[in-house]
Amino acid sequence: MTESAENVFAAMRRTASQPRNHAETRLTARVCAARRSAYTGEPPTHAVAAVGYRRTNQLDNCSAAQRRFRMLLALVVFNDGIGPTSIDQGLTARWRFARWGLNWTAVESVAISPLRDELVIFTENPLALARALAARPARVNPQGVPGLRPLNAHPKGQWFRFVHLPTKALLRVRLAETQLPPLDGLGPWNGAEGLTTAERETIGALPVVSPDAEHLLAALTVRLTVDHPGGRWAISSQVVRGPDPGRAGPLWSRLWGEGTTWELRGRSLMAAVALASALTDPDIGLSGVGVTEMSESLIVLRYRGSTLRIVIPKPGRR
Repeated sequence: MTESAENVFAAMRRTASQPRNHAETRLTARVCAARRSAYTGEPPTHAVAAVGYRRTNQLDNCSAAQRRFRMLLALVVFNDGIGPTSIDQGLTARWRFARWGLNWTAVESVAISPLRDELVIFTENPLALARALAARPARVNPQGVPGLRPLNAHPKGQWFRFVHLPTKALLRVRLAETQLPPLDGLGPWNGAEGLTTAERETIGALPVVSPDAEHLLAALTVRLTVDHPGGRWAISSQVVRGPDPGRAGPLWSRLWGEGTTWELRGRSLMAAVALASALTDPDIGLSGVGVTEMSESLIVLRYRGSTLRIVIPKPGRR
């Protein structure tokens, strides 16, 4: 294990038994918003609006529809688009979500900013990311998020909004900068058509997800672009770059499970450690998450009655 990974593991061990967000109870809402923005990279004004008068980071405070949508989004983001093989004990037919692909490399940077009733993603090229997110069902290599449909857009392309038909949850992709040159020929941004057969089969084949596991998987999505302000760990740059600098490619290979027990497999040691660190961080972590097992090849997280096993690749393997 590299020295940087060892340092992160040591920090996780020191904080594993601490209650999440305990320190924030003594902070003002404005300080909490500033701290949240420092981790997420979202505009400070947006973090202030998200936190409101509350004294916690509010990353996980959302409607039931949003939580379900964020859980489903995690199943697209954390699977590599290949899906289970024939050796996976007949899971291929059931696990259709794993075959959907989402290419983050269409943009240079992303910052996820969750609100209670809307998930917002900031990027320097909102149109490119919006096109990557839009569902494109196909028998082979379906792309985007199943059930996601364009709803409306800014006339000059400063933002694009979606509705997820199965959950009715809203997603907005917004420009990260304050100025944007006009876009010519943007055209209408809406799609009223219902779910396709492929999408209905995909969503209908989902395994049972317990309420606690749904909360935990949704927490993965909202921390996809979180970086530690002090540089101890980082996730955002790895999301769009892939496992190796200068080489685009899926960072995670599989997120799979059923009921209360789920497993996440990755291709990067530092990315796995960073994600676990984000979930357990005393400032930005999910309140109630605890580390029950930790080694160079496995981190086991528990949230209430659910468990997430993060399997870390061995050196030289992806």
